[in-house]
This record gives sequence, C-alpha cells and structure tokens, in this order.
Amino acid sequence: MKKTSIQVIFDRSNPDYAQVFDLMKRHCGFFRITEKSGADYTLCLAEDSALPPESYRVDKTGDAAITVYAPDKIGMIHGVGRVLHRGPANLQSETCVPEKEVRCIYMASHFGNFYHVAEVEEISDYLEDLALWGCNYVQMWFDKHHFTGFRDPHAQAFLKKMHAIYAAAKNLGMHTTLGMPINEYYAGGPKEALATNSIEGTEYFREPIGYYHTELCPSTEEGLRLLIESHREVMRYFADVGLDTIGFGVYDQGGCTCKKCRPWGTNGYIRLAKILEKEFRAVYPNCKISLSTWRFDDFVRGEWDGLLKMLPEIAEHFEFLGPDLESPKTPAELFPRAKALGLKIGAFPEISMMEAVPWGGFGAVPAPERIRRVYLPTAEHHCGGGCYSEGLFEDTNKIIMLGLYMGHNTIDEAVDDYFRFYFTEASVPFAKEFAFCLDKTMPRTRFNYKGEEENYPPENADVSVLPTFQIHDTSLVERACELGDAIRDAIPPAAAKSWRFRALWLRTRMDRELVKTGGAVSPTTDRIAKQLEKILRAEEGEYCVAPITIASIRGNKGHI
Repeated sequence: MKKTSIQVIFDRSNPDYAQVFDLMKRHCGFFRITEKSGADYTLCLAEDSALPPESYRVDKTGDAAITVYAPDKIGMIHGVGRVLHRGPANLQSETCVPEKEVRCIYMASHFGNFYHVAEVEEISDYLEDLALWGCNYVQMWFDKHHFTGFRDPHAQAFLKKMHAIYAAAKNLGMHTTLGMPINEYYAGGPKEALATNSIEGTEYFREPIGYYHTELCPSTEEGLRLLIESHREVMRYFADVGLDTIGFGVYDQGGCTCKKCRPWGTNGYIRLAKILEKEFRAVYPNCKISLSTWRFDDFVRGEWDGLLKMLPEIAEHFEFLGPDLESPKTPAELFPRAKALGLKIGAFPEISMMEAVPWGGFGAVPAPERIRRVYLPTAEHHCGGGCYSEGLFEDTNKIIMLGLYMGHNTIDEAVDDYFRFYFTEASVPFAKEFAFCLDKTMPRTRFNYKGEEENYPPENADVSVLPTFQIHDTSLVERACELGDAIRDAIPPAAAKSWRFRALWLRTRMDRELVKTGGAVSPTTDRIAKQLEKILRAEEGEYCVAPITIASIRGNKGHI
C-alpha cells in the first residue's frame, strides 16, 4: 500500500514546532511525514496567540493545503493529531476550543498492570499518542502499601519512574496530577496508629472495601504525624518537575471507622484534607486540590447529606469535587449548588471494568454504547475528569472519551477515527458495528467451583476446580467474529499485526470459544490468553487484570 505523504512546513528555529514534527513522525500511522516537497499534502504549523489556550484552528485551502494554528504546544499537538486521525482527505476547516478543561487519563499503576510494569519509554510513547487525541492531563498515584517506607529501594525506583513520566508529560505541555488515598501508609505501620475497619458498634452497615490494613487513623497523634510526614515526602519528591493538581482519595482504599473519624467522608477525611492542603500549598502555591466522594453512602448513611451542608466550607479550601456521576446516590442538587460556589465538578469515567472480571482478561473492551448511556446524561455537570485506566485493553474507550472531552467528535465519529487511523480507511465500513458487538457481548459473570457467582477478589485462594465465565448475551458473538475477519482481510498486514487490532480480534476468538465450552476455560482459551498477556503487557498482572490463562487463575495472585 502506497502511503499518503504529508509535507510539514514549520519554523525550524522554533523548538516546539520541531518537537511536534518529530512527534508526528513517530505517530504517523499509515502516513509518511516529510519536510521534502512533492508530497500529496502540505501542512503548515503556525502560531495564533489570539486562540484560547490548548485550542487549535485548521484551515484547509484547496484540496491539498492545510494550516494548523495554535497558541501553545499542546494545542498544536491536538491540532496535528486531528489532521492525522481524521485524515487530510476527510478533513474540514474548523476551530476547536476544547469543551472540557480536564481531559485526563488516570494511569492506575498497580496490580502488575501496564503502567505498573512497562518501562518509562514505553509509557511516554503511549502518552504522546494520547496527547494527539486531546489528552492534557496525566494522573498517577504512589501506592504506599506495596512498600515498607519511602526509602524502600522498590519505592524509590517507582517514584523515579513516576517522576520521569511526569517530566515527559510536562515536555508535551500537559498538566500533572498526583492522586493519593488520603490515609494510606506503608506496610508495617505502628499498630496503635492503624485505622479501624470494624463496623461493630457503629452506624456503618458494611465494611469499607479495598482495605489493606496499612491505613492510619488521623485522630491519633502518631497516625496524623506519620500521614503528614509520608505525604510531605512524596509531594516534595516532584517539586522540581511540578504538580498542577492533587486528588485526595476517600474510600477504596482508605477510611477509618473509629469513633473520632466516623462518618469518615464528612469527618476524618475532611479534617485530614484541610491539614494536608496547607502542606501542599506551601510547596505548590498554584496547585488545585480535588476531593473525592467515591463510595459515599455505600458503607454508612448520611455522608451526602453532611457534605451538602459543608459545601460552602469545602469551596473555601478546594477547587474540585469528584463525585461518582454514575451512582444514583449522587444528589442532583449537588451540581447547581457547587456551581454557585465556584466549585468545579470533575468526572471519573469508568472505562476499564466493563462488567467482566478479570478486567482485560478476555481482550479489548470497546464500550461505545455504555459510554453513550453513562456519559451523555451527565456531561453538562462536569468540566471533564480522569478516565480510570487499568491498562491497554480499553484503548478504544480512552479515544472515545478524549473526543467527547474535546467536543469535536460524537461517539460514532470517534470510533470511525480510531479505526481509520490505526487500521486505515478500509476498516471504517465495519468499525461501528464491530465495536457495538464487542460492547454488547462484554458483560459476563464468573462462577466458582460450587457454581456460585464470584465477585472480585475470588473467595477461594486455591482454585482446584477452574471457574467458568458466562457471557450474558451471546447473540452477537459470531457476528463479531465475522466482522473481525472482514476487517483483518481488508486492512494492510501491518495493521492486522498491530497490538491494537490483535487485542480486538483475539477477543472475538476468546468469546467464541467460551460460548463453545459453556464458559469453561480450555486449551484454546489458554493459548489466546497467553497471546493477550504479551500484547497487553500483562505477564506480571495479578489475577484481577490478567488474561485468563490457567496459570494465572490457579495462582490467584493478588488475592486479599
């Protein structure tokens, strides 16, 4: 296949434009990027300081001349990404001022997932790709319970990795966010300072989940001291590269049910957040701080009522509030009241855990209809947010969400652009139906050796009888296989061999085999899962994020 060529014309003395040109060469898909004349299209990079920050304007004059204007580096990256993804032949003149302020991918770096184990260069390369689609924030966290302390060599190695990824993001003109469970501490903390997770004798009706029993109680003198010191160490580690926002996690993991801290969401959590706010502002005076309401009222009633009463006080200290917009417990009155106080709402879209455990255990999980169902009714309430990413298997969903955050794509257009860019125009006639089929057939339930439904984590640490995975709706499984084959046969061999297409295509084969076996794992599912391990960089993944190899299931790594 002859590649369409694009001559890029820019001021070589401008280091930002030189960087954008080099980035385009690395992420050009099936285009050929050159500085030489005689190409099929010419693309000029030009500054327009009158445009709002992070925006761009595309002018297409005639059939083959394109100019991208932007006021800053990240806007130019978004603009040239638009040219590549839509394709010069399909491109129209347009101005894009991003609809959402925060277009973030939250790289949850744990469980041996891609972000946890991949090298910095690999993650930085992926970050460049996301920036071309409109990503302007990267969020990570430093998961303390893995380590014995700040000086633990493994902790230092991971902090060094985070620092390098933040530096790569800053080099692209992106913003950085540090997420942190607010009362998490290292393994081996003093017993007298440990937080309480017992609900006996309390108004709690359920124990908080995602608990590692390393959390500290901020209502004890020692617990508060250690929490301040440990957060201060991590915060200061990134002072030279800079942090733009801080997010304090509330539950999952975290919390304390002692008498002085409960109800955690409107008591111990808020008190500790105010103390830590002063610590962070001392080092990052311009940083913005976000509070979470994740799992409010899931363990104890009254947290939402209490928070609504505290909104004026919260707005005095913090810039963002992060409610679960999918939860029916989130009160509708929150949105107008927060807006009146100048408190911004940040979303937390779930793009990974698509009603199937292990997450990513079966291949790619495009979810255009689920995103349509969840995102569109809540879009008016928030300023964007951090898409919860557990790895590479939900790559399609990241691009759908970034297109919506940018405001220049519908969901259908985002799916078409994704397939067009990564698999060429030949895939587009099949794209939407294929993505819909994989979305429709994603929900499934895992049953244990007793035939009982299992939730994460598995109840039985020793899996003597392998579980089964029952797909809820199998009506489109065979159609997904047909469409996957049709795309494979239509696109260039290089596209068919790419990790993105292989993750999609192998998903169709995994599902077909599970239907054939009645949900039981087999030598065929095992061969497919082993391929997915390599493709998705999940060789070290704990069971919750690992493809369903027999070894992974039997090892049950990560059982709590």
